[in-house]
Formats: sequence, C-alpha cells, structure tokens
Amino acid sequence: VEALIDAIQTESFRVILASLHLFSHIRNWPKLYHLAKEKDCWQKVGALYEVAKLFLKIRAMPKKYHPPKKKKKKFLIKDYKTTELSFQPIEKKWQIKIPFKIGDIQKSVEA
Repeated sequence: VEALIDAIQTESFRVILASLHLFSHIRNWPKLYHLAKEKDCWQKVGALYEVAKLFLKIRAMPKKYHPPKKKKKKFLIKDYKTTELSFQPIEKKWQIKIPFKIGDIQKSVEA
C-alpha cells in the first residue's frame, strides 16, 4: 500500500507505470484510502486504479471510495496531458491527466 503511494509521489513516468501491478495485491482499501488522503493523492490513486483495471485483473474498489465530489484538476506527472481517447472518460471522472499511451501500458503488462 505504501509502495503505491510512494511511486505516485515520485512523479516518475517509469515508476508509476511499473506500480500499476501493485493494484492486484491491494486488499486493504481503507488503509490505502487514508494514506492517500494524508498525502493528498487519492485522485491520482483512483485514476491509476481505473487505468490498471483496463489492462490487469484487479479486485474491485469498494463503492464508497469512488471519486470525491469536489476536486481540482491535477496532473499525474506535471505538464503531461492525456492524449489517448480511451483514457478521457477516466480523466473526466477523476480530474487527473493521464500521461500514458496504450502501447506503454501493454509493454509493461507483458513484461
């Protein structure tokens, strides 16, 4: 749980991409939620969860942890915008710009 939040806070493209696999190991959603809220990165965690769910087999997030109602637009990695059309619904839902391309994630999943 802490590793996922640490990976997000690095704002490194490769580290965040590699951390997508960590969602398959998460069982304690309340702990992840509280740690992410402390570090002010819950929107980023939620958006990454949605992206990982598209490519990996992951347990469902409990409904009470879905997007907050009041949120500001943020970047997962500063100054990288969403270019993939398939990620735009996730961007609108979580208000997070997702810098990945589908090919990047598919290479990461295959490795």
